[in-house]
Amino acid sequence: MASSTIIQSCGDCGGTGTIRRYSTVECPHCHGHGVITCDVCAGEGNIEYVLHPAKNSRRLMRAVRTAFVSDRTNRFDQLRNLFKHQTPVQLLDEEVELNPDISSLAWMFRAEEHLKLNNDGPQTAIEYHNKAVDYYRRGNYTNSIKYFEAAIKSDTIDPWSPSYLGLLYATCPDMKVRSGDLALKYTQMAIERCKIEHWKLVANLAAAQAECLDFSNALVTAERALRIAPKEYKMFALVYVDSFRLKKRIIDYGFGSDVL
Repeated sequence: MASSTIIQSCGDCGGTGTIRRYSTVECPHCHGHGVITCDVCAGEGNIEYVLHPAKNSRRLMRAVRTAFVSDRTNRFDQLRNLFKHQTPVQLLDEEVELNPDISSLAWMFRAEEHLKLNNDGPQTAIEYHNKAVDYYRRGNYTNSIKYFEAAIKSDTIDPWSPSYLGLLYATCPDMKVRSGDLALKYTQMAIERCKIEHWKLVANLAAAQAECLDFSNALVTAERALRIAPKEYKMFALVYVDSFRLKKRIIDYGFGSDVL
């Protein structure tokens, strides 16, 4: 692909290179100086974009993550204008694969962008996933499985529906519903859908291995989940490690867990 260059005014600062936020109240961003350097053009007033996907991928993903974290959905309107060679849904799908912990607002925004392209899959998947979780908490495991399966088919990128369906098969309070083989199938599918090693996806795989009575591998997998888990989630991963070390399987009630 041949490279070409576009010079255009920065959409964040209007081409001035700075953003005036406050005039009488000390701004927490500029510390009372009255202006801050534009975080997009770095104070230059203009942005030079080389229209080459490989060269722009880091810049694109950084802008997408900034919008997700701060819930600044208007940033995507700027992305559409600046990167007409690459549609927003491509960016959003890539972000799901790289960062499955995006906010619920970000999931909804991605679904809305797909709807504009006449693809209702992500939107339908969100609805199915929420219904599946609700049915599970009410003890209706048959309907929960049905809606998780529908969500998996509707959105082939989302890792959470297959991971939680696998967890259902591995930890369901109803022993008749449990299936180690199906638990492995869906938890492995979830890991394959994600381009990073997410601690919760790994922990759910460990639960599936334990349901297959493969406690040796379950312990190794759970220890891996513990190593990569954020500090605030290490206690959850540690429960799995301790349980599998004692060759105990997990029971998940939807609002708390226990061991067999």
